[in-house]
Amino acid sequence: MQVKVTQDTNTNFTRALRVQDILDAIKALPKGKAPEHDGIPMEFFHEYADEVALTLLQAFIAMFSSRATSAYINKGLITLIPKIGDRIKLSNWRPITLLGSIYKVLVKTLTRRILSALTHIIRPNQTGFAEGRSILDNVFIAQEALG
Repeated sequence: MQVKVTQDTNTNFTRALRVQDILDAIKALPKGKAPEHDGIPMEFFHEYADEVALTLLQAFIAMFSSRATSAYINKGLITLIPKIGDRIKLSNWRPITLLGSIYKVLVKTLTRRILSALTHIIRPNQTGFAEGRSILDNVFIAQEALG
């Protein structure tokens, strides 16, 4: 099966970022989570999206142009979250990395761009690691085929 990537798909994937891309990414990010290590809750971006989107866009374009990011945006804070059980045991703790809110907006913006292209690239029979599909789908198809 030949995968068809159209000129429209390529154009959309490679076009310059727009303010609307940033606004869409902000809307897609969840509210109600604890503030990240930078102390900025996602509610701030939701509330002031129209005011901050242009500034974020300019910062992202500057990063792409210079091929460098600031240490502030790349910073992550590794911390431990307790699991159920005795907190004295190290095995009852789970490490996570808290990433900054601006980083999350950037990643969501790029992820949405990539996902729009992936729908044209990933074949329908690829069932693993694609949203809405299960790696077990092909196992079930094989079992059905074997009878």
